[in-house]
Amino acid sequence: MQCTADDVARRDPASFDLVVLSDVLHHVRPLERPSLLSAIRRAMVPGGSLAVKDWIISSSPIHWLSWFADRYLTGDDVEFFTPQSMQALLIGAFGPDAVRGKSLVRPWSNNIAYHIRQCGNITNNRPRSGLPTIDLEVVKGSNR
Repeated sequence: MQCTADDVARRDPASFDLVVLSDVLHHVRPLERPSLLSAIRRAMVPGGSLAVKDWIISSSPIHWLSWFADRYLTGDDVEFFTPQSMQALLIGAFGPDAVRGKSLVRPWSNNIAYHIRQCGNITNNRPRSGLPTIDLEVVKGSNR
């Protein structure tokens, strides 16, 4: 199935206990990132979790090799984060109390991960159109 995160949020609002974004956000255009996270927030149950792992800017050879591969092999115009810009984006989307954990992930010192916990009520603010299309495999438990 191919759809946007907004499509999922409209079809299944407040129905995901856990959402994982691993090495995704640097592929999303900076102006579309808040809308993507807003749709994810609306798709999550209150108290649900978001696990985000992505790359932060560094001068290491692996960072530049990864940037080259993303840019020239996939054709994506990637833009990496600083630790401050990543945290500001997540706080802007989920609120200051939502960031429950942050750590660097081995083996590279520029892998950073966050645990976000959905707080409060979910609003129905619609993100702007034009979100990137993502491929999803939706698996729901038998207790839903």
